[in-house]
Amino acid sequence: MAWGSYCKSNDGIQIVHESKMKKIVTSLLFVLLADSLGFAQQRESSKEALLERKLVLQRPGPKSVKAAFAEALGGADAPGGMELVICGTAPSAYVKEGVDLKSALEEILAAKQHTLAVEVTPAGVINLRERSQAVPLLDVRVSEVTFPDISKFGSARSVLLPLLQSAEVQSAMRGLQLRAVQDPSGLESALPPGARRPPPITLRDVTVREALNFVARLKGSSVWVYEEQRCQVPGKAVFSIQFLRG
Repeated sequence: MAWGSYCKSNDGIQIVHESKMKKIVTSLLFVLLADSLGFAQQRESSKEALLERKLVLQRPGPKSVKAAFAEALGGADAPGGMELVICGTAPSAYVKEGVDLKSALEEILAAKQHTLAVEVTPAGVINLRERSQAVPLLDVRVSEVTFPDISKFGSARSVLLPLLQSAEVQSAMRGLQLRAVQDPSGLESALPPGARRPPPITLRDVTVREALNFVARLKGSSVWVYEEQRCQVPGKAVFSIQFLRG
């Protein structure tokens, strides 16, 4: 493969790398493509093993479903994303210490009255997706988006603003009468003295959800949450995107 061309991750995402990232990208591709070398049965087995992980929690107890989801995935050291369509305040869920990830997710599903469904991507990203309501903005396909800094020191602004400001997403927001109510938050940490930020990474032909999952997995075990307030008022729907763990 010629450096500077694109390749596909095991989630089918086309990734464009800069030539000076050759050594970094070699390691990155190994991580992204590793489980694509197995058989479907092996992938299913790895999904089950992921859901069976016992949680080690920092702050067990009741909290909002999005905070509970982030806490559960943090306890299992797993990346993920959640789409939440509500009107008002998100319900609460209780995540217990010592249970497996599957049990914790079942508690969260029950708190949301089972309007969410669990989906594990081939790359091992756990998504909670709305079952009864479409979330069209997350399905918008972007022809190309470049992240200037996707390192562990990059902020959510540097990761997500290029995505939200793409022509395809902006057009969809106007068509759906959706308005962003806050800048993307999360992920940021201080860059050590003398450290150099990596070159940008470009994704091609990717949906918003796929891009968010890519970032979550690339950063290790991050969790993104898309929250949309949909209160039956035409033209008044608002949304936010946060990374609750970085």
